[in-house]
Amino acid sequence: MPKFTDRFLAVLKVEDGRKDRLLFDSACRGLGVRVTAKGTRAFIAQWTDPVTRRKVREPIGVWGNITIDKAREAAQILLGDVAKRINPRAERERQRKEAERERAELALTNALRCIWHSAASAIAPKPSVRSSMPSPIC
Repeated sequence: MPKFTDRFLAVLKVEDGRKDRLLFDSACRGLGVRVTAKGTRAFIAQWTDPVTRRKVREPIGVWGNITIDKAREAAQILLGDVAKRINPRAERERQRKEAERERAELALTNALRCIWHSAASAIAPKPSVRSSMPSPIC
C-alpha cells in the first residue's frame, strides 16, 4: 500500500481490459482511491460494517476537487463515526428526511397562511393599517 501523493495519483492507470482499479493509502487506514478507465480518480472510505461484517465503501470526492489531505480528514471523520457506532449512511438519510419534513412543514404553513389571508380578505373589509402578520407567498 503506497502513500498517496499528487505525483503518485497523477500516474495511476488502469490495466487494459479492466474498468477500474482500487488502491489504499498507507498513511490513512481506510482511505482508498478508485481509478476508472476514463481517468477519474475518486477517493473512498472503506470500513467493515460491525453488524453485517460486510465491507462498506463511501465516496468522499474526486481528486482535483478535493486534495489528498482533505480526503484523509474526511476519511478519518467517517471512520471515527463508525467507531462510535454511527452509521454514516443512516445518519445522512436521517438528516435528509428531517430537512424534507421541515420543507413540507414550511410549505404547509405558507399554504394555510395563504388560505387564511384570502379568506380573511374576502370576509373582512380592507383595513387602513397594514396587518402585523407577514404577507403569504401565494
